[in-house]
Amino acid sequence: GAYSAPNRSQRLRSHIGREGIAVSPQESAQDASGAPWTLSLQTIAFGCEGNSRPLAEPRLLPSDNRVVHDFATISEWYLNDERGIEQGWTIPAPPQQLAGRPLRIEMQARGLRPRVASDGLSAAFVDEREELRLRYQGLRAWDAEGSELVARLVSTRAGLAVEVWVEGASYPISVDPVLDGPVWTAESDQAIAFFGSDVSRAGDVNGDGFDYWFRDPAGGGAFFNTSNA
Repeated sequence: GAYSAPNRSQRLRSHIGREGIAVSPQESAQDASGAPWTLSLQTIAFGCEGNSRPLAEPRLLPSDNRVVHDFATISEWYLNDERGIEQGWTIPAPPQQLAGRPLRIEMQARGLRPRVASDGLSAAFVDEREELRLRYQGLRAWDAEGSELVARLVSTRAGLAVEVWVEGASYPISVDPVLDGPVWTAESDQAIAFFGSDVSRAGDVNGDGFDYWFRDPAGGGAFFNTSNA
């Protein structure tokens, strides 16, 4: 009932179950036991500003290098590739009582703490020493016609929320950030300085096709779609 995959270009390992995703350093065990740090993210509520409702446990639907959490009112998906772990949501219809307010997707963060950038388009996940461990960036949102929508990240007591302004938009709505590691950054005097973060990523540097999810042996069952792994 759980899936795990390495991400060698970002030096990360992910573990996905119905409770969300856990990300740790690549050298960690598949269940993240003994990892020096772990970030757990779980989508917990959906609705609109001022009226978000808790989500029930999702169905877990894996396919190739994608894993989907189907909540019925919203779908969350993860895509593992050389850019990092791409997290996204698809909203098929507007929530109740939207009334011109932004859509709101709420997440619980455990292990690392989010630090949202001033423009609301990215966040740094830091440990107890304020050392950068992961980045959450590239936030985009668009409607069924491909029109870009205004979106931002906001801090919450539980962790993070994404807000999207959807007035006049056509459904379904798509929201898409990427979670990656600070592999190609060099820090100066600040833990989240992001010095050198604009250089290009190397991609699949050894050509091993690592990006396919496989069933976590700790959770039982055979490997899943490892033809390119």
